Amino acid sequence: MALCHQHPDRETELACDGCGRSFCESCLVGILGRTLCEECKFVAVKGVTAPRRRHPNATLVMVLPIVGYITHLALFTGPIGLYLGRKMLTEVSEDPNYTGRTLAMVGMMVSGASLVAWIVGAAAGLLVGIR
Repeated sequence: MALCHQHPDRETELACDGCGRSFCESCLVGILGRTLCEECKFVAVKGVTAPRRRHPNATLVMVLPIVGYITHLALFTGPIGLYLGRKMLTEVSEDPNYTGRTLAMVGMMVSGASLVAWIVGAAAGLLVGIR
């Protein structure tokens, strides 16, 4: 009988499937179909992560300013797109399970550009109307 690598006062017949060292029952865990010690467990699960998913507002943040520009409602959709993009950017930064940081930034830029284009267009329309 061997002695536990962590607890030399305990005899054991168990061993880690990863490194082969002897461990008592309290030192081993069953994970990924194997019996592993703490060190081998960290190595085994290091690359195992939950799949990341796109933020639920990603499509809306991109489509909203484009629709607003096409329908000449950018005065309303621009600020909404900026708000949703900023909110999405914050949530993506705080939650590692979400992707969409680039989409949020691009959505905010397109929202801002459509809002500026609307303002310039409105100003130009007023100037033409004055003459």
